[in-house]
Amino acid sequence: MKVLFKIWDCRRAKKIFVPMEDEESGLYEQLILKASEKLQIHGTRFVLESDGTSVDDDEVLKIVSTQTLILLTKTEAWEALLATTATTSIVASINEEKESASDSFSSTSEDLVVAKTTQEIANSQISKHMWNTLEIPWHRLSKEVLGNCEKGIRQKSSLDSVAQVIIDAAREISLHVPTYALKRVAEKVIAKYPGMFKDVDDDEVVIGDGTHTLYKKLCDRNAYMCRPFKRSRSVVGNEAVSPQQIKRQINRTSGCQNCDPEISEEGLDLLMDKKALVNNMYLEFNAETRKLLDETYSLQRYFINKPSTTVEDIRKEWPILFIKEAICWHYNKLMNQDIGQLETVFLSKLDKFMQFALKKKYITAPPEHESDKIKISLIAISKFLGDDLAILLMDASEGQDQEQTLTTMAPCIRCLKESKEYIIYLEKREIMRVDNLLEALQVTFALYYNFNLIYTQGCAATLEFIQRYFMKIHPDRGSRNKNKRCGKLLSLINQLADKHLIC
Repeated sequence: MKVLFKIWDCRRAKKIFVPMEDEESGLYEQLILKASEKLQIHGTRFVLESDGTSVDDDEVLKIVSTQTLILLTKTEAWEALLATTATTSIVASINEEKESASDSFSSTSEDLVVAKTTQEIANSQISKHMWNTLEIPWHRLSKEVLGNCEKGIRQKSSLDSVAQVIIDAAREISLHVPTYALKRVAEKVIAKYPGMFKDVDDDEVVIGDGTHTLYKKLCDRNAYMCRPFKRSRSVVGNEAVSPQQIKRQINRTSGCQNCDPEISEEGLDLLMDKKALVNNMYLEFNAETRKLLDETYSLQRYFINKPSTTVEDIRKEWPILFIKEAICWHYNKLMNQDIGQLETVFLSKLDKFMQFALKKKYITAPPEHESDKIKISLIAISKFLGDDLAILLMDASEGQDQEQTLTTMAPCIRCLKESKEYIIYLEKREIMRVDNLLEALQVTFALYYNFNLIYTQGCAATLEFIQRYFMKIHPDRGSRNKNKRCGKLLSLINQLADKHLIC
């Protein structure tokens, strides 16, 4: 069941709604993450907006779900709304005026339409009351600046300090500070320290009391504080993670169903022992290997998901994950689907792809051999999408230095024409050799998901087509395709769905 949480930031300036599943595990932590992302802060805890009571676990969160929450960062503390007392008195006086007026006059329907509601009037008067009674926080100024104010010593640094503390205090009420409030504050400051702020020329002739100059300085400071800020870094574990890194991680794990499992309750030492054991079994893949992989899966994903982890790091820590059987097993566990689905669906669509290639005049006649049909299908897909298939799949000769001819660090396939073998590369290093093109395509596709890789530029649309058309992976958020050319991709899928394609 969905629960809608109403959440404000500490200053009550930004207000958002966040829908959550009430049965979701780790509801409190997940709500903090989603609210932090929407409010663009690094929140750490919730309190009730009404009185600042701490909300610190899932059960309490469910009970108070109908109340407004405030998300606080580590350095923030809850503060009562400054205008609470003013609100009560103003609304009470308005209600009294309304009651007395109702005793003498009968309101018509037109009067009710034209007149503001009591609440609107109250809100307007409350707002004016808050700004008119804004106290200047002189105590926040240094002794040096206060001394200059009292002695009438005019210094730019002192003027800047005064403007800064005034704007900071005003923005604690609202991020939208009205100009009439700044004018009123400037008048108060000049009245208190006229000697400090008066305008004089180079002959020491007073040309103004300084109200306008201070007002303009306050406006400039407020405009500076309203400039767009870069989003602050979040902290994951002991590592600082920028918003760009968070977005990149979402893209790299898009579509995964079991990407971040909880670490097993077994002791870490025992898990590390099993890790060492399974990594020594990479020469043979049997039931015992599969069992150990299953038991250490959470440890595998924890290591792979760290933002700083590279493919070379994975190769050193988990060499077992680079053999074909382990690659397929890990993909199946990660995605909750069989990687063999790619070959099954591809073969069932071969005739359709041949008809598509004929219709687009990519070929004049279908080839006889199945392997040639598969290759023609990939060529037709990539050509329609505007990709360069050679980045993903290219013919090569046995005597060539394959690593020198590779143009990408991403997973790719090279076909040896003489032996009909397919070599799979990752970061220009040979992973394995297979004798079936679809088997090579399956392993290559799985490597992108197993190791959180973004589709390589130049054939990203082709890989996304394989993802969506053959594997039926349609992530709710994030994309491994940086180019995001969805128009052609959807057009291709729609054309293949045309019943009149195969005549």
